[in-house]
Amino acid sequence: MEGEASDRAAVRLSPPARRRLVELGAETLGRLRPEEVPVALRAVARFTPKGRVQRGGVAIAAALDADDDFRAHVASAVEEALPVLAAAVRGGDTAACDPADVAATAFLLRPPQWLQTVADDVREWDRRQGAGKQVTAERDRMREEVTALTARLKAERASHRTAIAEAVAAVEADLARVRRELRARTEQARDADRARDEAVAALAEEQERAGRAAAAADAEARALRARVAEL
Repeated sequence: MEGEASDRAAVRLSPPARRRLVELGAETLGRLRPEEVPVALRAVARFTPKGRVQRGGVAIAAALDADDDFRAHVASAVEEALPVLAAAVRGGDTAACDPADVAATAFLLRPPQWLQTVADDVREWDRRQGAGKQVTAERDRMREEVTALTARLKAERASHRTAIAEAVAAVEADLARVRRELRARTEQARDADRARDEAVAALAEEQERAGRAAAAADAEARALRARVAEL
């Protein structure tokens, strides 16, 4: 008995197995006769089934650890309600069963290999937790990489936007210069056209004046010839 108490004090359950054990204890507690309810659980027994788990879970777990009679009641209830699971745990063929159910049932029924069964469940739980931590660490690392990549892409986009803005500004400056040059050349062309028109007009005027002068000279010459002829 002393060795069993020592084993019981040293046993550790995985959190899923501990939760399942509390659920089984809470279910059984609600069906016990008043005189069968452990003193430490009399207040818990008055809770609703959900309340017994949520508010009395610690007390139920402690009672299952320390009170052999209460544990025996829960074990009997499990064997009655879950005979296939109970038989599998006693026979050691639990491959198709939920590990938490197996560990909790082994804790209650105490078959010869129960400590090993519970220890295997704890070891597997720890392994999964370790793997989960590795996955979490890898996920965090990937998130950091994504964050860094996002920041770099934002910086590159900002740099590209700056370069594009500078290029656009340069093109606009070139266009403005070309427009100024075009306006200047247009004015020059207009000035040239005006100068040409003025030169053409001046030439025409000069030609007209020369024509009038030539006509006047011809008239004067004819008049002189006429006078000479009269003499």
